[in-house]
Amino acid sequence: MDKDGFREFLTKQKVPEEQFDDAINLVERFETFLKDQDPEVSLESATSADAIKFTKVMMDKNFNTYGNFVVLLRYGYFIGNNDLYISFLEPIDGSEVLNVLHEKLGERAGENLRDQVFNGIDLPPMGTPPSAKPKITQAVMERMEALVDPKTCEKALIDVAHGLPTEYYNSGQREKYLAAKNIDEFLEQKRDTFIAQLEKHRDENTPFFNQEIDDGVVQWIKDNPGTGSAKRVGDALIHTKIPQEKR
Repeated sequence: MDKDGFREFLTKQKVPEEQFDDAINLVERFETFLKDQDPEVSLESATSADAIKFTKVMMDKNFNTYGNFVVLLRYGYFIGNNDLYISFLEPIDGSEVLNVLHEKLGERAGENLRDQVFNGIDLPPMGTPPSAKPKITQAVMERMEALVDPKTCEKALIDVAHGLPTEYYNSGQREKYLAAKNIDEFLEQKRDTFIAQLEKHRDENTPFFNQEIDDGVVQWIKDNPGTGSAKRVGDALIHTKIPQEKR
């Protein structure tokens, strides 16, 4: 493990210095795990399968905290091992959504109705693989549809947004819109910025969240105008989310 390099990386990431030792200890624990599995495997050569195995250990031994996953994905990013970075990111990506929905539905529909929706449904623990989450989400959505009126459902779902305030998504966008000639120019500029961002990830071989970017991804975005911004059809805006790569 490159301790000194990782300390420098954490400093640049504005991680408090008092957290450095715990972060390094965790990475060393993962490194020991890898060596116990196969002496030839290093942090640099570890694969997503290795990360998944260690995630199970984290869950079994109850150190599957959000912060610990962040430490490990940061180390993967630091050494340029995209498999580790993505594999430790995926279990926590969107991990807060059902918890936030639980909170927001209570605010919108009342705690009694919220408790009926979630009755008998265990929220997935940190580290649950993405493939296991759709069934839980489906159960919650079916309960909401059956028990809660459509308007309240819509408001609760809009409220979720990863738990981030609306201001986070609107930051700077109003000013850019007002500076543009019209809505079409604003959307085109927004799209150009997104494509440039993806091209930078492609050129630097860094992931866009949990998506690796290559020429095929960039071309797909260019061929689908509603992705990365929105496509105007009359007075409606249609936005398509970037597809998730199958792993």
